[in-house]
Amino acid sequence: MSIELMWPLSIDGTGGFTFTEDPATRIRKHVLSALATEPGERVMNVTYGAGAARYVYDSLDEPESESLREAVLDALTRLVPEVDITDVLIDADEALGRFVVSVRYTLANGLEGNAQVNVGESGATAA
Repeated sequence: MSIELMWPLSIDGTGGFTFTEDPATRIRKHVLSALATEPGERVMNVTYGAGAARYVYDSLDEPESESLREAVLDALTRLVPEVDITDVLIDADEALGRFVVSVRYTLANGLEGNAQVNVGESGATAA
């Protein structure tokens, strides 16, 4: 059985960290983390991350939007192999200089999940 720290970090009633054993929650956290991280941001794992923030200043027309979709799909396939990505949607608001990346996926047990990040000048955050 796999467990991991809850994020954001919180303390339980005994003074220890809280953990999650729920696979769907754990996987969703991994997907969100990969989407919100830029390659090079993690010192000990410089290839970790989808690199979505690199597209903030691009006009997300069809070729750029497809390039971002491919980058997200590649990163998630590599970093979260326990999911089958079923859809990657990009919703750009170029006037405000931001976009939303939405990902739908299926877990090995057949459960479906989704994750969404908002990407802007200050980086990516879970929606």
